Amino acid sequence: MSKISRKQLAKVIADQMGEKSSKQLAEEVAHYLLKEKRTADLAPLMRDIEALRAQQGLVEANVASAHELGQDIQALLMRLATQDYPEYERVILNQEHDSALVGGLRLTAIDRQVDLSVKNRLRRLVKARENN
Repeated sequence: MSKISRKQLAKVIADQMGEKSSKQLAEEVAHYLLKEKRTADLAPLMRDIEALRAQQGLVEANVASAHELGQDIQALLMRLATQDYPEYERVILNQEHDSALVGGLRLTAIDRQVDLSVKNRLRRLVKARENN
């Protein structure tokens, strides 16, 4: 039996995303990748799934923050994530608490990364002082 291509697998997973719980689907994908000895495919597989979902007008944005984000900040981040992409009709904002962040946040979406963390602001300040 021939092995299913990564792109085919991504399509199957993307199609099941609305039908199964995230936890159940993640467990099934992990089981499959381990069983087939394809764990190295995980990162490219996730990019393939993101690309398929983007073609459907759905974008996932990931935000890491030190503190819980209010709804107004969440709405602003969702707009920022798709600012130059009117073809995206829906945005899913995945929030992650990152205790390594003193303050601020980091946003990753599509081809955009915005680092508004305190650490990054301090790094830029030091670099600007060194250049002057």
